[in-house]
Amino acid sequence: MSGRIRTLKPEILEDERTARLSHAAWRLFVSLIMLSDDYGNFRANPDHLRGAAFWGRPVDDGGSVGGIDALLAELATPDVDGEKGLIALYVVRGQRYGHLNGWSKNQRVQRPGSPRVPGPKEGESVDLRTDSGRPPESVRIDAGVAPEVLTTDLRSPITISDQRSPTTAPSASAEVPVERTATKSKVGSRGTRIAADWKPSAALLAWCHEQRVDGEAHVAEFIDHWASVSGAKGTKLDWDATFRNRIRDLIAWDRALPYEPPPEAPKPIVRVPPPPEALAAMRELEARSARDEHIDVGENAAAWQSKSTGGAS
Repeated sequence: MSGRIRTLKPEILEDERTARLSHAAWRLFVSLIMLSDDYGNFRANPDHLRGAAFWGRPVDDGGSVGGIDALLAELATPDVDGEKGLIALYVVRGQRYGHLNGWSKNQRVQRPGSPRVPGPKEGESVDLRTDSGRPPESVRIDAGVAPEVLTTDLRSPITISDQRSPTTAPSASAEVPVERTATKSKVGSRGTRIAADWKPSAALLAWCHEQRVDGEAHVAEFIDHWASVSGAKGTKLDWDATFRNRIRDLIAWDRALPYEPPPEAPKPIVRVPPPPEALAAMRELEARSARDEHIDVGENAAAWQSKSTGGAS
């Protein structure tokens, strides 16, 4: 279990979709809310869910193994109005997981931790009505024998044989061969690990600047985090998209480093020479000032000398 507090709103009792659930499906649905990690993902193994949600007791709707699968199918069935089911099932490396479709709408998780199970984007979805468009197949499961994960419809008819005791190993003649198809990865859907020299693109940095976040300051921490994650959890299809999600989380947690645009460089001072008319006017003014200050004492030298010496000869 995740160990985190979950929210059940009173409006859940007024929801017509949950009101139409059977009693056992309702109990399983509420239990899945408690069992999911911080991202709404959970293990969909029948034995695990029977022990966690029903304490190992027989399920009221349809028996043991088949009953859990029937309840999951009920929760995953789309609504009559075309809305997707309450949960979505998918398979990752042969193990079945599920996701609560209304998780982000009904649960508010502060500072979510690391994912506990793979997410829906990492696996192949399981169609509960048909398998790749083919009609459901009938599968025979002996009582007391833990079934393997089969590539068949979970809502297909399941026959429980009680001819042997649970402790008796099944004989070869009693087994019905079931066709297993290898899970094929989609073209271009294989994720890669982050490169040691990974750098965000110019468009990605421009997007960070629009969010007022210094994207380059978070690159080293981003690379170190994902380089230390082991297994399939450390592979992603689009590292730019993963970085954008990281920036959004940092903004929501108020941990993003702010981005300040660099100051603009001062504009150079351009000196424009005055027009020729202004230069000519300035020269004329300078010449006039020089003439006004000039004293011509050529013809009046005696008078000027008498004034300057006070009349002394």
